[in-house]
Amino acid sequence: MPCDDQAVLILLARALADCATSSGDVQLTIEDAEAAFSGLDVVAFRAATARVNADVKCLRDIAPRPLAARLHRLEGLRYWLDGDAKRSHASFAAALSIEPGYTFPAALIPAGHPVLAEYQASASLSASTLSVPTPRAATFWFDGRLDAGRSTERATLAQLVATEGDVRASALLWPGEPLFPYDVAKPVRKGPNLPLTVGAGVSLAASAVFLGLAAANHDTFEDPATPTGQLTGLANTTNAYYFSGIGAGVLAVGAGAGAVIAGHW
Repeated sequence: MPCDDQAVLILLARALADCATSSGDVQLTIEDAEAAFSGLDVVAFRAATARVNADVKCLRDIAPRPLAARLHRLEGLRYWLDGDAKRSHASFAAALSIEPGYTFPAALIPAGHPVLAEYQASASLSASTLSVPTPRAATFWFDGRLDAGRSTERATLAQLVATEGDVRASALLWPGEPLFPYDVAKPVRKGPNLPLTVGAGVSLAASAVFLGLAAANHDTFEDPATPTGQLTGLANTTNAYYFSGIGAGVLAVGAGAGAVIAGHW
């Protein structure tokens, strides 16, 4: 579940530092599990799949997509053996989405084996995805691919990768299962550009003052009591105030529009 608690991240980092596996290590353990399955050694198979799950949580690199597919196939076999069709299909569907043309080697799954029908039946699961909250200074990789959404009906290998490239957390997740704790990026609040907003306000105020002065001068110009000798000067002053007010108004509109545009880019 996403959280903002830095202490959680510190604990995760310490836990990851206590164990370290690579994609190569995981692949070797998967090979052991597959060999046990083909040899009908159920005890060894379960032990190997348990090691795989433990290794995945300690992954220190981004798992390649073929490895993610192989991991999901192994999980599908594990839950097929347990009689858990829901999880088996969720895993097989994830593997098929990554490698749709894959066929099991006959040494692992011989022709006519009932698991083959279950594998193909899993293709009917939806390919829909769900966006997850953006992590702070990190990205999410699902099944070896940078992605902002996780599958809603398929299993997934989720990895949280820091901006610097370090893997912070890894986990095999089932549909609906919460993500591991991580720090969510705070949304950037955008609004009108402050300097342009202030400029627009000042220009608008100036426009109002100039137009007010123009109106006052115009009233004086129209007053019959105004001496004739003052009319020319009043006309010139009125026009100057009027056009200054219009100019300031245009500047206010332009600055206001610029504030909105600049604040959303």
